Amino acid sequence: MLPPARRPFLLATGISILLIGTLLSAGGAFRAEFSGAPDEPAYFVTSLMMRDYIGLWPHPAPIDWAIQYYIHYPKIALGHWPPGHFLLQSLWWMLFTPSRASAMWFNGATALAAAALFYSWARRIVPAWWLPASCALLLLAPLTQQAMAQTMADLTTLLAGIAVLWTLTRLVEDASLRRMLALLASLAAAVLIKPSAITLVPGCLLAMTVAGVWRRLRLPPLLVATAVALGFLTVAAGLWQAGPIAVFLRRWAGMNLSNPWHIDQLVLVAGPGVLAVALGGAALAFTRRQPAVLAAASCLAGLAAMSYVIRAIREPRHWIVTLPMLLLLAAAALVWLPPRWRWAAAVGALALFPFQLYRQTPLGFAALATQLPLPARMLVSSPNGWSEGCWIATVAAAEHRPASKILRATKTLASTDWNSMSYQMLATTAEAVEQILDTNRIGAVVLHNANDANPLPHHRLLAGTLAASSIWKLCAQAGETAAYCRVKPPQQPPVPIRIDLRQDFGRIIEEEDPPR
Repeated sequence: MLPPARRPFLLATGISILLIGTLLSAGGAFRAEFSGAPDEPAYFVTSLMMRDYIGLWPHPAPIDWAIQYYIHYPKIALGHWPPGHFLLQSLWWMLFTPSRASAMWFNGATALAAAALFYSWARRIVPAWWLPASCALLLLAPLTQQAMAQTMADLTTLLAGIAVLWTLTRLVEDASLRRMLALLASLAAAVLIKPSAITLVPGCLLAMTVAGVWRRLRLPPLLVATAVALGFLTVAAGLWQAGPIAVFLRRWAGMNLSNPWHIDQLVLVAGPGVLAVALGGAALAFTRRQPAVLAAASCLAGLAAMSYVIRAIREPRHWIVTLPMLLLLAAAALVWLPPRWRWAAAVGALALFPFQLYRQTPLGFAALATQLPLPARMLVSSPNGWSEGCWIATVAAAEHRPASKILRATKTLASTDWNSMSYQMLATTAEAVEQILDTNRIGAVVLHNANDANPLPHHRLLAGTLAASSIWKLCAQAGETAAYCRVKPPQQPPVPIRIDLRQDFGRIIEEEDPPR
């Protein structure tokens, strides 16, 4: 006979598994093509690169190898973002074949781990039979659905954030140097997944101060551990957020008060009802002093304050780490309310919860890849530039890497930085476009012709050049994506592929083995 204490956990686990599978399948996550966000292809390709490097023996020089990997698949972000998420996904791929599907199963496992850890943390305040519903709300929240369906770091950030809340709660419950080190380790892991996790540090300090953790610990070891941890977090965030120190000092985490403050997006995390009830729970947290609630309220307050300074927290997904805080604070408020008010508040919160299925539709890249011979030397272009990465990720997942060499129109026919700023055309005539295609020995050009009324100028020029040229012929099409194949040999002598990354990393990289 199953012990009664374990029944809510098994129910929560069963509901979580069912929800994760249903949401991934019904939302089209397995058929999607890395188009959920502009950064999604970069996360996928970078994880592939790290996995492929780990699988090599003996290991070549990492920087030189990564540069040549970028020549093949120019959508790599290691250095722009820290390595935590990439390392976790690459280790997963050491066990399972790298693909879009296995990436989604990695997300499913991460979501299940987040739900289980949330259950362990929330059971300190949430009644046992409320816990399955709380885990279900964690997974049903739009930000969690979006994170599960994309190959990005938002879901691992959620898991790491819950780990910080869990270790902070245990430290507040029973202060010891061992638990302090556990908190510091979870903070370090969170920052190495996403630098914005450093916004959790002020909340941790606030909770420890209110709970009197400082008085219960021996002061000298505490000072040493705190100084080392904060120094590590600051250096790690700086090095991985912006690269060179000079650039870091100018633009770290969007510290520019002229940018908008997006605190209003907090209402999108779990809806206005949950937010209102949670704020009531936060107001009571500092008088009730319940450890889990105090940890949630302190971290929510600290993150909201830090978001005023770090204006890079500008998209709803950047607030995903607040989701478990809001759910626990709302549950605490319901527990503390008189019964006659409790159900009215719960119904109101649930009525305003943003229940909505996150869906993705394929762009045609996977179907087009099956129509073209791979590997190949190719160029990809799209009206706005960002979906170039979708094609790169699709090809990288479809072949034995590294194989194809792909040029991006935004790097070859134009010049632009990581954030698509400082745009400048490099080829202004059809003749110049033909010369670039010739000298780089491009055999196929992929055009994503999305319904964009105002495409970038180089994309319009490229499309017109291919349509009017006798050298190129339409050879494949899927949805809004088409491929033109070369039907006449190049007339210009070959040159090695060169990619100008001076705006991003301060250097120009070059192909090692150009065509003869």
